[in-house]
Amino acid sequence: MAGYRGLVEDVVVDANYRGKGIGKKLMQELVEQGNAIGLDEILLFSGHHRTAVIALYKSLGFTIRKSGVYQLVLK
Repeated sequence: MAGYRGLVEDVVVDANYRGKGIGKKLMQELVEQGNAIGLDEILLFSGHHRTAVIALYKSLGFTIRKSGVYQLVLK
């Protein structure tokens, strides 16, 4: 899909403040801003083990892609 994309990377709420809705509010604002500037989609990456945040993303309408991305690290 071509278009204007946003990318979310490394959004973390301090453990002492989790469960208070801060992450949800941050993501809702990000989505609102993305809509306001005309993004076609927002991409984010998360480890499969992060079940709580994945549930948050799904509650906001994010779905997982079957992209088949491959990586070669050269360091």
